Amino acid sequence: MEKTKFNYRRCTQRIFNYITDSLEKGKSLQRISEGLRNIVNSYSDLNRNERYRIYLDAYNTTRAARTSPDWRKKLCERQSFDTIVTGCRVAQSRSSLRKKKASIRASLREPGQIFFICSVHEKAAPDHKDWQGKIYVDRFWREKVPGSMFYSVLSYIKNHHILTVQEIMGAPVYLITRPNCKHYFIPLDTMSVLRRSERSIREEIGYRKDLPWTEKDKAELRAQVFENLNRGYPCFQFKQVAKK
Repeated sequence: MEKTKFNYRRCTQRIFNYITDSLEKGKSLQRISEGLRNIVNSYSDLNRNERYRIYLDAYNTTRAARTSPDWRKKLCERQSFDTIVTGCRVAQSRSSLRKKKASIRASLREPGQIFFICSVHEKAAPDHKDWQGKIYVDRFWREKVPGSMFYSVLSYIKNHHILTVQEIMGAPVYLITRPNCKHYFIPLDTMSVLRRSERSIREEIGYRKDLPWTEKDKAELRAQVFENLNRGYPCFQFKQVAKK
């Protein structure tokens, strides 16, 4: 089976295409179930629980549509779309969190890598806002820094009250480790940290460009999904949703 990198938008579209095609052809629930399992199992970067969440949401939506007097109308209901796209987004959020943790663990194992800056984005959670854009240090920095730089690094940490990566990732802040947290750590060159201000580093590399998910984004994706469906399976119901 060909493996695919997971993306919640493409997966949502793929599932709706498959459900629509299957119901058009009058496939049994058992065959549809097998097809849905093949779809979710094609994503190698999701774990078993994440794949099962998507499968179950898609299967229940399909079953509700198939037993409805008008499956097209049922599939067009906002709840049907919200169920599937939410399952896909939850899976992506959890997958991203797992990748972030793996990434920071790998960076912390790098010889000489001791400083990191937390990314900055708009509309951060109130309890994370004051922690973003700050520089943090590996708590084991003493074992990694060259002797010639030891006192320079020690002075910087003390003078700037630098917290460790490990403590800020844990209770009570849970920076980057809390589900749905959009932040991540960016490795920094030690000499760059010692010679430059935190503000200049933050402004250069700390800001992230992607914007938070909104209801408008969801409405636009829903319209795109049904516009695509209407091209392949033209009907009044799909056309109406695509126009919204």
